[in-house]
Amino acid sequence: MNEKKKTLELWLTCFVLEGFLLYGETTTAVSETWPVLGDYLEYWLYFLYLLVLVKVVIQKKSWLEWLVTAGLLGLVELTRITTQTNAVLWFAAGLLLAKDIDLARVLKTDLLTRIVMAAALIVLPLIGLYPFATGDWGNGRIRYSFGWSHPNELGLFLLMLCAAWVYLRYKRWCWKDNAAMLLLVVLLDYLANSRTSEISILLLLLLVNFYRFLQKRGIPAETQRRLWQTLAFLSVFGICILSFVLFIGYSDSIGIFQVFPGTMSARFILAQRFWSGEGFTLLGQLFDSGTYGYLDMLYAYLSLNMGLLVTVGYLLLLVFTVRRAGKDGNEGLLLILTAFQAYSLLEHEHFKIIYGFYPLLLGYGLWPTAGEITGWLERKKSGGKSA
Repeated sequence: MNEKKKTLELWLTCFVLEGFLLYGETTTAVSETWPVLGDYLEYWLYFLYLLVLVKVVIQKKSWLEWLVTAGLLGLVELTRITTQTNAVLWFAAGLLLAKDIDLARVLKTDLLTRIVMAAALIVLPLIGLYPFATGDWGNGRIRYSFGWSHPNELGLFLLMLCAAWVYLRYKRWCWKDNAAMLLLVVLLDYLANSRTSEISILLLLLLVNFYRFLQKRGIPAETQRRLWQTLAFLSVFGICILSFVLFIGYSDSIGIFQVFPGTMSARFILAQRFWSGEGFTLLGQLFDSGTYGYLDMLYAYLSLNMGLLVTVGYLLLLVFTVRRAGKDGNEGLLLILTAFQAYSLLEHEHFKIIYGFYPLLLGYGLWPTAGEITGWLERKKSGGKSA
């Protein structure tokens, strides 16, 4: 690939990724506090879509990759029409941006952006230059979110920061990293009480420390690679199977969900009621939040709201990415994907690129897999001719 073109694609990816993040973290506060600026934010979003299109057009693709792109965009449009949301579009944007990028450089850019943005979203509300979001969010205690519209957004923001941190530091992880990240978890719990993010950060910490333990014990690199790939696959299929067994196996009885903590069991029950009342669809369906509350647990957002095609596509992307990361010896990505399965089971905001780079990670395995299939088909075709 031409070096200048490669650099252009990298900068486009970084700019669009951080542009979506800026939109996601400011749109609620701006629309509620300065509604006159809402139109300008929408123009910004259209500009980002245009840049995604530019990157798609300048990319060198095989016929199969173009077919995948067309199919992805078609699915996005059909799902957008049936669900009346842009969620799948924001997910697909990350997949399209992921082709031919240096993931480490992209995550380094995202980490730096998050540090600056976190400082701004904490300091600006405190000095009165930006809306300060805080209050009792239903659990009897004050939860702060500073410039984020909800404490869980603050939690996800910091989880993404920790994921990039682990990816860039996992081979050199030390006690200072542990101390700093544990302090971050304590502050997150005290200020925002964002439990899902806290659990996922602690899981990341556990995984990266286990990685370092194996590294210090001199475990062969190939053995470690296979171990982390197996663990990632088990987390993917374990969570998937658990979700659908709980949905289908307990459709007439919701007693099992009562064993979880209060807010969690309530959301399990809401998802269960939505499944019992509406069932699965191929392309998704409108979600009535007035009737069913908050649809989140057990991949309910993907499978029930977005549809079975999106859910199957997501699981295939996970398989492709875990396979590719194992093949490349990219244990850092396997650590992140394993930890995020816990988050995916309980919440869903990370599927949208306006909150983070998770969709970009899933594109890591999509395009190389499409390239492998193209090569295999061409070899088969060539072999058939020569015969």
